[in-house]
Amino acid sequence: MSDNNLVIEIEAILAEAKPRITEDCYIYRVPYDIHQVNVDAYTPMFISIGPFHHFDQQLQNMEKLKHVYFKQFGAQSNTKLEDLIHTVKEEEPRLRCCYSENLEMSTDKLVKVMLVDACFIVELFYQNCHNGWRNLMKPNLLFSISLDLLLLENQTEFSANFTTCHFTDLLRTFHLQNPSPNREGLMGVKPIPTATAFSEAGGKFKTNESKCILDWQFEKGCLTIPSIALDNTNEILFRNMVALEQCHYPDGGYITDYVWAMDFLINTVEYVDILNKNGILIRWIGDDAELAKMFNSLTTNVLKEDFNSQYFGLFEEMNVFYYDRWHQMRATLKRDYCNTPWRTLATCAAIAILFLTLTQSIFSILQAV
Repeated sequence: MSDNNLVIEIEAILAEAKPRITEDCYIYRVPYDIHQVNVDAYTPMFISIGPFHHFDQQLQNMEKLKHVYFKQFGAQSNTKLEDLIHTVKEEEPRLRCCYSENLEMSTDKLVKVMLVDACFIVELFYQNCHNGWRNLMKPNLLFSISLDLLLLENQTEFSANFTTCHFTDLLRTFHLQNPSPNREGLMGVKPIPTATAFSEAGGKFKTNESKCILDWQFEKGCLTIPSIALDNTNEILFRNMVALEQCHYPDGGYITDYVWAMDFLINTVEYVDILNKNGILIRWIGDDAELAKMFNSLTTNVLKEDFNSQYFGLFEEMNVFYYDRWHQMRATLKRDYCNTPWRTLATCAAIAILFLTLTQSIFSILQAV
């Protein structure tokens, strides 16, 4: 190849070299190292929305259902198909920029995918609100599709007039009421004691009525945490919110803060049991071992460079309480001498014998005097 031809070829490459992630991008592929921890948590099982999973073979059967909903949407909206196509086509360049990967779709194909999927979602909500499931869909399928709609890779964009980008972002917003905007470097955070260790040192757990799961408070040796009901969907929801924060909110990883904090508290089944008995974890399905495994795996391969300042201060207060000399003595006594009913009884008996022996010795000395 001559130098001139090589220059032309390289110039063509450079002309196509554009940053994929821009400020307009907010629908992402889950980072590979996070994705591989639990592939199923990020993969739609029933229906595809948007271009990322449009060609997945196992989802093709649902395309016909989307077409039925699209047809009903057109019939009820009294909007000409030509007008709908024209509206989406005008937005097509911007829609491409919403995705973190180059989309190997022609303009017409992408317009078709986005139009059908968007109208399906609108009609799905309309049918559910006005006609219930009886018209086109059984409730178990509706539940499964609703879960697929919350996956980060399975999104189409909202109108620019919304405060949120898509359903995964909306889900995250529902969990965040008034998160603190201040953050502290993670290197300065000393992990809090586990639930068991904190309890053995005299610490207490209570629930509060806050609607924000981040609202943890610590006062006079008592940690209060909003209760959370857990079923077989929580892992999927948490994983996708954390993945969104890893990609889109590097300075606002508040859901990530929460799962890290829960990971600090929970190590094994015993720790889950303590939080369960205090009403913080409400288990609707599964067992304590599954919940422990879930919380311990949510932070795997998740980068964390800073922490919500509210948690930062709370962790420091908890550690001051836990490492207090008297609280440590109490923890040692409970862990080593009172960890079973029989050992507690034996310890109490030994203390009673020691007290009686000491009392007898004092009386003997006094009599001798």
